[in-house]
Amino acid sequence: MKIGILCSKIRVEEKLLFQEFSKLNQEIVQINPNDLSLNGSKADFGKIDLLLNREIAQTRAELILEFAEKFGIKTINSAASTKLCNNKALTTNVLVKASISVPRTAIVFSVEEAMKIGQKLGYPLVVKPIWGSWGRLLSKVESQETLETILEHKQALNSPQNSIFYLQEYIEKPDRDIRVFVVGGKPIAAMYRVSKHWLTNTAKGAIPKGMKLNKELNALVEKTVQALGVEIAGVDIVESKKGYLVLEVNATPEFRGLKEVTNVNIAKLIVEYVLKGKKYVKN
Repeated sequence: MKIGILCSKIRVEEKLLFQEFSKLNQEIVQINPNDLSLNGSKADFGKIDLLLNREIAQTRAELILEFAEKFGIKTINSAASTKLCNNKALTTNVLVKASISVPRTAIVFSVEEAMKIGQKLGYPLVVKPIWGSWGRLLSKVESQETLETILEHKQALNSPQNSIFYLQEYIEKPDRDIRVFVVGGKPIAAMYRVSKHWLTNTAKGAIPKGMKLNKELNALVEKTVQALGVEIAGVDIVESKKGYLVLEVNATPEFRGLKEVTNVNIAKLIVEYVLKGKKYVKN
């Protein structure tokens, strides 16, 4: 089996994956979107049998995965599950339908309706972009006046993405959130992301701290990834007075931070799953 790795940038994670494939003498090829021309033929991808998505540009990754699947190339994750995870509105909708606990959320399409929702959710609340990662373009909103200002600014940017408003209740949490890493639909490792800032994201400076998974988290994460149909993922969870709440699911998760606080060889488990579809013992 020949495996393609979809990535335009080789980060720490991709280097570790390449190393693990090399240890097993597995032939791999980097599929760089910047060098790719899709002309309606399987030959566009070379002679690969499977495409592992590690591309940081979400929109083009989705398109390339769609093309690959049309030609019978297996993809991890699938185009459908990747699209669901990349779109926060779709993710939330799927999780709510699956009876998975999430913060109260509304997706609206006008400033007027958003102002009504703001009063219902109460303040502070959080405004998020539908698409995006690394904690970028999130706003903690303290009042109706601030909400109106932020939304009018977004609307003035005159782009479809900025004219859809994702509003979510602000959750008081213990200066941390939880990232659970999933391989083959099973949780394999987890960490706290600790910060005094309300955004507890390592890209925003949060500090990773090791933690052990428990039965409740395992069950919640397994149900979450099953609902979204995602095989390899990073599930972000927050502790609240109501218990665990799922915030987001990342279909192309980084793991350099988690690698520093766990003994689990994440890259090795990903490679083994890609090659054999093994099921792993939880840690």
